Amino acid sequence: MEAPVIPDFVLYFEGKDITKDLRPYILEIRYTDNVSAVDDLSIVLDNSNKEFTNASFPTPDLEIKLYIKHLKTGEYIYCGTFKRDNLKRKLYTATIKALSIVKKSTIKTTKKNRTFQNTSLSQIVSQIATENSLTPVIKQTEDLQIKNILQQNETDSQFIEKLAKKYGYFQKITPDKLFFIQQEEPENQEPIETFKETDLIDCDLDDNTAKIYKGAIVYYHDPKENKDFKYEYIDPNIEIGEILKINQKVENTEDAKKLAISMLKQKNKFKQSGSITVEGNPLLVAGATIELDLGDKFSGKYFIESSTHTIGQQGYTTTLQIRIAENI
Repeated sequence: MEAPVIPDFVLYFEGKDITKDLRPYILEIRYTDNVSAVDDLSIVLDNSNKEFTNASFPTPDLEIKLYIKHLKTGEYIYCGTFKRDNLKRKLYTATIKALSIVKKSTIKTTKKNRTFQNTSLSQIVSQIATENSLTPVIKQTEDLQIKNILQQNETDSQFIEKLAKKYGYFQKITPDKLFFIQQEEPENQEPIETFKETDLIDCDLDDNTAKIYKGAIVYYHDPKENKDFKYEYIDPNIEIGEILKINQKVENTEDAKKLAISMLKQKNKFKQSGSITVEGNPLLVAGATIELDLGDKFSGKYFIESSTHTIGQQGYTTTLQIRIAENI
């Protein structure tokens, strides 16, 4: 049996390369990249001599940077900057758990009450990003004009997440950026890799057609006409399913249509989804797309919701949480 291929990696603690010193103790490195959630990192260390549970090491809020060498190209891929969140002790191991760093700001802690009027979706996102010392990264096919929307007892991050769900965007906060990207943008990109069945170490995919909606109805009130209206959208690509009923404030019929399509896409996006495990590749990250060529109904283009990279004594693997990439 061939020995597992373990890639080279580099770890920085507080800007210092500690790879050489730490390598003899490392049992596993696991790094997860997510579309919307915070990225995380865990480093499992041999702690037989109890040196990693000494009160002085590792220090709270330790800043950690990770680079993984690509097995084929030899390039070192930057995986992120993390801050120590927890130190876990077992009988003979110690695990450093860390989360991706967000600049010290109140974006996730301070609740606000305010109204945005006569503006646009991109302007709201840009304003919130600037207020929190973040660079806005906004990608959209069409900017949505907003007459009036309320941020009510919500943190900026909660409000941004609500806007993303309502209007069909991906949002993510990184150490220096606020990403707000229309769903169709990343799903329309070219796959970065194609996998056949022989390329897979493991595969667990589901076809959840019994849980999807074929259409959506938005019920709304027009204050100018003082009348109640409804807008109905039916997806021509879905033959069987329930009708999603939505009661949310919209400005007009066009907004109702956008909301119906966005919410329908949100509800149906996991109709074909699951996970695959492949040979480790640090370029397989959340937000990218891949192609599965399996010779059956599960073949197609998939969007990566999260990727977990595990380096250990068994080698290097990447596990992807994926869903079918389809546009309404």
